[in-house]
Amino acid sequence: MTEYPLANLIRECGPLRRETTVAEAARRISVEGSGLPVVGDDDRLVGFLDEVDLLGAVTPGYLKELHGTHLFLRDPAALHRAITRAAPSAVGEHMRRDPPYVDTDDSEMHATALFLQSAQHTLPVVDASTQRVVGVIRLPDLLHKLLP
Repeated sequence: MTEYPLANLIRECGPLRRETTVAEAARRISVEGSGLPVVGDDDRLVGFLDEVDLLGAVTPGYLKELHGTHLFLRDPAALHRAITRAAPSAVGEHMRRDPPYVDTDDSEMHATALFLQSAQHTLPVVDASTQRVVGVIRLPDLLHKLLP
């Protein structure tokens, strides 16, 4: 990897594609970390998917509004049915579009500001010259570098 200002923080990753299934994305995110960029056919950033997005994909949309109602406690199989229905759907249906990202020429301060503004724990990294995804930066790695 070329020497970038953030080079020591960039983790290489295999990005997701829009057509990747939610089931495959969940498997990859559980292995690779807290979120992955989604790229188009030209390997340019088109979205981002993390654990919160996956939860939203596999649970009914109204669940967020029903806090404290114990919906799934009354029908434990309902969550399993919702997950089974969502598993074959495409990442493109559930990803965040136009996610915040850092490019390879950005500073640690810029990355820090984006983490604070976005509340994401992982940010895609885009090559400043080609605009293609080269990896991710994870918040714990940045904290480890910044803190003594």
